[in-house]
Amino acid sequence: MASQQIVRGGPYDLIIMANCLNESFPTAADPPAERAAVVGQLLPFLAPHGTIMIVEPALRQTARALHQVRNHLLKQGLCTVYSPCLHEKACPALDHPDDWCHEERPWQTPPAIAALDRDVGFIKDALKFSYLLLRTDGRTIVQRSPQTFRVVSELRELKGEKRAWLCNETGRPEVGRLDRKASSHNTAVDSWHRGAIVQIERIVRKERDGKVSPVGRIESDAAVQIVRPV
Repeated sequence: MASQQIVRGGPYDLIIMANCLNESFPTAADPPAERAAVVGQLLPFLAPHGTIMIVEPALRQTARALHQVRNHLLKQGLCTVYSPCLHEKACPALDHPDDWCHEERPWQTPPAIAALDRDVGFIKDALKFSYLLLRTDGRTIVQRSPQTFRVVSELRELKGEKRAWLCNETGRPEVGRLDRKASSHNTAVDSWHRGAIVQIERIVRKERDGKVSPVGRIESDAAVQIVRPV
């Protein structure tokens, strides 16, 4: 019955699946595969330039499960990712069990929710979530290139430098700029924030004693810009 209703109402410019996939197929042998199959059944109901928006909790378990759903769909060639991913390769966050991607947005807490938060002791000064925007027309949020990255962490201010984790088709590198290397070319690093899309002209990996540093460095003459802020 539900599929017949979808057929009668389509095609759709936007299909929203909010906080529901993680509740589906909890006892299945491969829950992400089953969830991907559901999304795959909805894709044909999109208009030619339509989007499926999937929103899930920002918890590590639910976010990583969404990354796995993404991998299943892309491996089958059923769609492409408009956002947040800047590539269709396997999600690099799944390479390490402690990694996952989520977004965070500040918000003005409505009075009723603020009252509930006070009663239960919650501090909810930001909204956290994981999401996917899927399309079948191949359109992407920005033009992709190895020099264009999504910032997938907060900008960390360490002693004498600033660092963040980035993501694109090359993987999920940790990239930093030493304070003594700050210049007019790379000043945009100071404004990096979770979810921003940035472009970096060149990343250097220093070698010492035959080992390449796991942290990429931005030199003073390398141009950096924020292509799309949150």
